[in-house]
Amino acid sequence: MKKEDLNQFKGEVKDAIRSWGESKIDSIFPKKAQARTFFKNGFNNLLSREDSRVNKWLDTAFLFIANEDGTVDSDVMIDTLAGLFQEMDVKEYKHGMIKMVVGKGEAVISLQQNFMLDMLVGDLGSLKFTVADIQELKEFFND
Repeated sequence: MKKEDLNQFKGEVKDAIRSWGESKIDSIFPKKAQARTFFKNGFNNLLSREDSRVNKWLDTAFLFIANEDGTVDSDVMIDTLAGLFQEMDVKEYKHGMIKMVVGKGEAVISLQQNFMLDMLVGDLGSLKFTVADIQELKEFFND
C-alpha cells in the first residue's frame, strides 16, 4: 500500500506495531488474562516512553525507504525489513536480565527463571520471533 503523507504514515506504522505487539501478546498468553493485561500495559508504556526515539528512527528510515517523490510502499518496506533480518548475522545482546540472540531471520529472547516471572508467565523459557512474524505486520497496514 503506497503512502504519500509520511507524517500520517509514521502514525500508521506506530499503530500497526502497537496492534501487532498486542496480537503477539494474546497469542503467547492465550489462557492468562492477567499476564496479557500486564504485558500489554508494559508494551504500550514502553512505546509511549520511547515515542520520540521511534519517530527519529522512522524519519531516518524513510530517508532510505521513500522514493524520490517521498512515497513509501508499506509492503516493500516490510519485505525489505524482513530481508535485512534474514540476512543479519547472528549476534547476542543483553538488556538487563534479558538475553537475546538475533539474526538469520529469528530473534530468541531467553527469560530467566525467577519467582515473579514464573508467576506471570509460567515456564515459558523463551520467546521466538521470526521473519514470518514481521511479515504479519502487512495485515495491520492493509486493513
